[in-house]
Amino acid sequence: MSTLSIAADAQITSITPLIAIEKDKQPTTVAAGTVDNAGEGFNFLDSPATYRPSSHSFRIANCILLALLLWQIMHGYRSEVAIVSPAWRTLLENYCVVVQCDIALPRQLSLLSLESSELKFSSTDTTDEISLTATIRNHAPFPQELPALLLSLTDVNDRVVASQILHPQDYLAPEALDTVTTGFSAHHEILIQRRFRLEAIKAMGYRLELRY
Repeated sequence: MSTLSIAADAQITSITPLIAIEKDKQPTTVAAGTVDNAGEGFNFLDSPATYRPSSHSFRIANCILLALLLWQIMHGYRSEVAIVSPAWRTLLENYCVVVQCDIALPRQLSLLSLESSELKFSSTDTTDEISLTATIRNHAPFPQELPALLLSLTDVNDRVVASQILHPQDYLAPEALDTVTTGFSAHHEILIQRRFRLEAIKAMGYRLELRY
């Protein structure tokens, strides 16, 4: 009995310190996402450092945007640029060959005027004819596209009884047809003389208008 008692007491004596140690040991609380590495904390929940492009990257981007803006302006206003800076015209023409565009002449109708016009009626035994004489002036300091002419014949009540649109090819003299492509020169006048045959039309007056 004593041996058993000694064994039991020895077992209890040997276990008791372990139980006390386990009770005294408090669990270590680790914050979420925090790892203690050699005394230095790192939080995985922290947002990563934001990437900041260098000033050199900004300069390159700004240069590209500026180049695109200049290209849009040059393309959209190529006709005006060719007029204001004739030295650019050849370059723009070569550019249009590549991108399949054209350099149109300006159409500033407000800078054109009919300086004078006259319509004469003549009759024979078989036909009635009219003879139109007009002068158009370009007041612009640059060449312009030639306008069309709207000729309207009116009766005694000023009502239109007939009308016809005359394009540059219709009213220009044969030796002046190249003006269609080269343009109406700045501060220049064009004299128009045309004859028309009337058939069963009783006209007493006329109107002449410039059109684009």
